[in-house]
Amino acid sequence: HYITAITKPQIEKLMKDGALQLELFDEKVCEVQCDGRRLILRRNPVRADELAASRQSKRDAIETCRERQNVYLREHPKAKTETAVKHIKEKTAKLKVGAWLRVQADGRTLRVIADATALEAAAKLDGCYVMVTDLDAKQADAQTIHDRYKDLARVERGFRMSKTGHLELR
Repeated sequence: HYITAITKPQIEKLMKDGALQLELFDEKVCEVQCDGRRLILRRNPVRADELAASRQSKRDAIETCRERQNVYLREHPKAKTETAVKHIKEKTAKLKVGAWLRVQADGRTLRVIADATALEAAAKLDGCYVMVTDLDAKQADAQTIHDRYKDLARVERGFRMSKTGHLELR
């Protein structure tokens, strides 16, 4: 038997196929049957807040870059606006926020514009996760499966610590 998690693209595919609905994700564990497998759904509000804070931090970094480029353009009349735009676009590509943030030049002043629809789509599954198992309900209830999956993090941490400890001893 197995307990595993699926990725966000896999969750989106299940939602597109109609097997899952966004309303099913809650702080309490929810269970759905799909293709002979049990899907255990949960939304972690703490993780959702962490992802929102990360997204805001990236936006702040882009705004800081924009301000720096605007100052540079004001202080250097021969500087090219296209080069400044290119720097900001590179930063958005590096931070992977190009789907919902874009830069626009108004003369020699740069602005960063956020696409609210794209931002909402990017944040739709924040904190949501799905575990998949082939165990039937008689063997383990949904909460037990969730707890056992969470225990895997402790096992991984234990392996990581033991490997580090052994390497340091050598």
